[in-house]
Amino acid sequence: MKRSLLALLLMMGCTQNAPFRSQIPTSPCLASAVQSCNAASLLFDEQDGYSLGFVEFDDHGHYYDQRQAEALLQWLGSDSRPQYVVVYTHGWHHNASDTDNNVRRFKESLREIKHRNPQLRVVGVYLGWRGETLNVHWLRALTFWNRRAVSQDLG
Repeated sequence: MKRSLLALLLMMGCTQNAPFRSQIPTSPCLASAVQSCNAASLLFDEQDGYSLGFVEFDDHGHYYDQRQAEALLQWLGSDSRPQYVVVYTHGWHHNASDTDNNVRRFKESLREIKHRNPQLRVVGVYLGWRGETLNVHWLRALTFWNRRAVSQDLG
């Protein structure tokens, strides 16, 4: 009985094994105060003037959906203006969700870069993977060895 209860609790604390960015537009979703783009793999922040593309990978280093990368690359090549492209890969305990602290901080960095370089098309590329497998705070540290192996493979 105790083992069944523990297994149930662990399963309830597991994170999704699927992409967070399931909407794959051919042009960026226009993120604004009234429109959320939290499921879009490509977005343009109208207020701050930067673009952000997400490409997500599974635990084996394969694309969750290769169309994310294809749409991003096609969109990057569609403009002849000078571009400032920043690529970011998160670490353990993170993912490509809008609620993730690394995503929020990357957006802040892109906003600052655009502010310092208003003449350039600023584009962020966020390479995401399931860095967290458990949502249970006190069990998260136990995932280190498993997630470490995945992060080395992905890198």
